[in-house]
Order: sequence, then structure tokens, then C-alpha cells
Amino acid sequence: MKKVLILAAVGGVLAGCASQSLAPASGKAAFALPVDIKTVNADFACSRTSLFLQSVNFPGLDPIEVKFRPKKGMEYALFDNIKPGNYDIVKSRCYPASGWSFTTQNGGSNYLDAEQDIRVSLKPNKITMARTAYVGYTKANVYSTDGGTEFNIKMIDAEQSWTDKAIDALKSEQELTGWTVGY
Repeated sequence: MKKVLILAAVGGVLAGCASQSLAPASGKAAFALPVDIKTVNADFACSRTSLFLQSVNFPGLDPIEVKFRPKKGMEYALFDNIKPGNYDIVKSRCYPASGWSFTTQNGGSNYLDAEQDIRVSLKPNKITMARTAYVGYTKANVYSTDGGTEFNIKMIDAEQSWTDKAIDALKSEQELTGWTVGY
């Protein structure tokens, strides 16, 4: 069975590498965002999500691309080894998992982009917890004649319980010597 997303409008998709072991504190910055993935099976539609960070301090520079692999049960995505400063997350990109294909108004492509407008302020040796969460789900498409599956991904204001849970998981899973964690 082929899984297809027909994208008529996207409200907001959300994107160093993420959820890896945190690099030792060295004057660079990091940020994390809560993640909530719900699926009808073990697979999520995006095998990888990229976020594009545009420097507010140096807007002429190319955006920095950070990546993570969204998975069911994931509490947070962590991005480290970033130069401290103010950044706008200007775009997110979802790359399809095996077995998924995307159909959009602009024709087929090997990814889906969504414009974002999220500001993050990153400080040296600090993990900034975003107040924005990456939320996604897959479910059976009741209108599909071939047993297809649909999905939705978006960046939304994080509920306090999500950020608390993400911070607790971060503190229990990462070596934080030399790092502070906050908003």
C-alpha cells in the first residue's frame, strides 16, 4: 500500500544533529524542543526533519540547517554546537520515510517545506528549551480507497507539561557538566 499526503495547505511544519549525546561545554550553544509523535504503527511519515536557522545578528549569512529524526516516544530534539546568538527558525523540512510519497499543489517532491517564524536566543554553554513543540501524528485515512495513511505535523506553543517532561528527560539522558538548562 502506498502512503500519500495530499497537501492543500500547511499551517506550520516543523526541524547540528538532534537527540544525540550532547557535546562537552565549550562556549557553543544548544537548544531543545519538546516532541510529541503519535503513530498508528512504529513508523512516522518524516524520516528526518530539518530546521533552518537564520542569524538575526548576521542576516546576510546562509541559514544553518539542523536535523533530527522524529520518532514515537521521543521527548525532545536536541541541537548543539551552534554559535551563540539570536536566530529565527525560518523554515522546516520533512523528508519522507520509506514507503511514503508526497503529493503537493506544486507537484511531487522528495520533501515538504513549511515557512516558520520562531525566534530562539542562544547563550554560551546553555541549552535553551524552546517554548515551541514539534507535534505530529499518523492515522488511517478514512477516505482512502487503498488503505492509505495520513499525517500531520506542526509547530505549536508547547504546553508547560511538555517542556517540563522534555527538561526532565534531557537532564536524565545527557551529561550536563558545564551546561545550564533554561528558557
